[in-house]
Amino acid sequence: MAAEHAFRAALLAGQQVPFRYEDARLLEQAVAVIPLDDIANRTQARIDSSLGALSEEDFADVQVLELLRWFKRDFFKWVDKPACSRCGNHETMPVRSPEHNSRPTAEEAKGQAKKVELFSCRLCKTVTRFPRFNAPRLLLTTRRGRCGEWANCFALLLRAIGYEVRWVRDWSDHVWVEVWSSKLSRFVHCDPCEEAWDKPLLYSVGWNKRLNYVLAFGRHGVTDVTKRYVPCWDETLARRTLVREPWLSSMCELLSSQCTALMFDSEERNLWTSRNAEELQGLRRSSGANASDHTGLSGRQSGSESWRRERGEIGQAKRNRYKLRNFVLTFSGENSPEENAYCLFDRRNDTKWLDFSFKTRGEAFIGLEFEQKVILKTYEFVSANDEPTRDPSAWNVEGEGGSGSADPVVLHTVREERFEGRHHAKRYVLEESKRVAVKKLVFRFCGVSDVNHANSIQLSQLNLDFEK
Repeated sequence: MAAEHAFRAALLAGQQVPFRYEDARLLEQAVAVIPLDDIANRTQARIDSSLGALSEEDFADVQVLELLRWFKRDFFKWVDKPACSRCGNHETMPVRSPEHNSRPTAEEAKGQAKKVELFSCRLCKTVTRFPRFNAPRLLLTTRRGRCGEWANCFALLLRAIGYEVRWVRDWSDHVWVEVWSSKLSRFVHCDPCEEAWDKPLLYSVGWNKRLNYVLAFGRHGVTDVTKRYVPCWDETLARRTLVREPWLSSMCELLSSQCTALMFDSEERNLWTSRNAEELQGLRRSSGANASDHTGLSGRQSGSESWRRERGEIGQAKRNRYKLRNFVLTFSGENSPEENAYCLFDRRNDTKWLDFSFKTRGEAFIGLEFEQKVILKTYEFVSANDEPTRDPSAWNVEGEGGSGSADPVVLHTVREERFEGRHHAKRYVLEESKRVAVKKLVFRFCGVSDVNHANSIQLSQLNLDFEK
């Protein structure tokens, strides 16, 4: 397939990136630009002032945080539009659209610039060239660019002081880094543009990006890490249409085996083979990001507001909508990242949906919109793991888009319900006259077991049975 051929070329190109950071002379040049003593002193000062929250065991990770801070605030510069090369005016405008960039000159090609953006000065009309360099050596000198240049240079600096790094590409147009944490025994998300550490949901939740493919490239392998960066894998999977999933898995495993085969030291080779296998096993079990902290996820910070707004990465209030495999799910609220609305349909008792907004609204809802009409026959609720006061006690099931009327039809009503225990399943059967074809089902909750003591509403599972 043509799409798989193009994707393979992109994987091979990405595979080469981390090996740029293995050049001994380049690493020496990189170390020379880092204020090592200052970074080390700041790292130690942060540990000493943490009142015991941090220890010497945290030194390597905290040092990355200090390197991030220095890199973003003192070393590298973000460029939306370059200043005029003649008069220095910052008010320049693109000459051509990004799809029609200028070809690089021979000199620019030496810096591995694959494209050159052109900008015209509003004052003197001079056209300024902005080559997008990919050579890490040159970036140590230019010290400017956008996410591609930032991630490329920062990965080099990390590697220069001994960290294991991965260059991470998001197919929807962003690049960042992952760094190995010995304390955490895993690769950690690290974005120099945003000065962000271990915030994998920053893009899909904070920026509201609709990620599809996220691949990590290291000297030890190529890994599809998309699950680490999305809150709902089923929703993401529906967008992954470029290549077949088994094909991508096989390609990543093949490229990873090639990388580890290049390691001369058998002990190192065995170590990374084991780590790769352990990571893959964890990703295969995962149904989406497992971040323990969902706070602090804002819109994009790097770049001007107009540039970020144009890309749709300003961020916004969380959308209460997921596109799952069989339907679009809407809901009144949820408690991300662990107690999401889509947990109702994962058929697992150890997850649940929880909505704190019920406390103030006195109501909550779960909506399912289908492409084709469905006829609901029965449904089942499974109570959640704790706090019986939060169990739903009263609700209506409504159908919409049925017999041509825009008004919802009440299909089932329950009042004063009680669940007998935790993870208790109760099934409800619709009357024959209420089994009508609809395109949307809405479960509207208007009561909980103890409204005076419950701070939310919760439910572990919602299982549906349709007529064939």
